[in-house]
Amino acid sequence: MKFNYQKTRGDEELAELTAEELREHDKKIYKPSLLLCLRQKGRLSRKCYGLIDTGADMVTAGYKFAYDLGLDPLSGKEDSIQGAWGIIPQYIYEDVEVVIIKDAGLKTLTFNTRIAFCEAVGDRVLLGREGFFDTFKVVIHERRREVELIKPRSR
Repeated sequence: MKFNYQKTRGDEELAELTAEELREHDKKIYKPSLLLCLRQKGRLSRKCYGLIDTGADMVTAGYKFAYDLGLDPLSGKEDSIQGAWGIIPQYIYEDVEVVIIKDAGLKTLTFNTRIAFCEAVGDRVLLGREGFFDTFKVVIHERRREVELIKPRSR
C-alpha cells in the first residue's frame, strides 16, 4: 500500500519567506508520516501522523495516547532509552494494535506490537524498528514523497 508524505508544520510562518526560501522550506516540511491511531481492548486513541523513524528502537508514543486507551503510562513495564539528551524513561505495554488509515478510513492496515509510552515523545508516535520495520518491508521513494508498505505473505 502506498502513502504520500505529509506536511508536519503549519503554514503561518511562510508569509515572510522569499520564493527561493519557500522552495527550500517546502522540501523540509514533508515527512514520511502515516495517519494512524492506536487500539487496545476496543478503545481507540486520537488520530495523528506517525513518523517513520529508523532511529527509534520500537514503536513509541506520547503519554496522551496511553490515556486515550485507558492506560496509565507509568504502570507499563519500566524501561529506558539512551538518546542525545541522556537516559529517558519509557513504559512498555504488550499487544497494542496500530491502525494505519488511508483514503479517509476506507482502507486500513493493522498490526499488533509492543508499544513504549514516553513523555519525551510528546504528541507524536514514532514508528520504529521493532513492531513496524519488522512487520513491513518499507520502501521510501524520497523524490516522489511516497512511502510503500509491503506486508509479507503468511507462510
